[in-house]
Amino acid sequence: MNGDDRFAVAIAFLRKVLKLSSGNGASGGAAASALFLYVNAAFVPSPDERLRDLFDCFGTRGELVIHYALQEAWG
Repeated sequence: MNGDDRFAVAIAFLRKVLKLSSGNGASGGAAASALFLYVNAAFVPSPDERLRDLFDCFGTRGELVIHYALQEAWG
């Protein structure tokens, strides 16, 4: 991933690494497995947000910390 990628790329990458279904349930396909990503364990960015923008605003010590959960952590 690079800074010009959208947050959706991070979502797709983690789905692949975690071997989670990304289907939508339409046309008899498997329903997507739930995956929730949080920047700094604080908020869920929009999938179209650029990673560079998130890093510039919320990066710490040279890293953008993204937490994930299979169930909504809070709501």
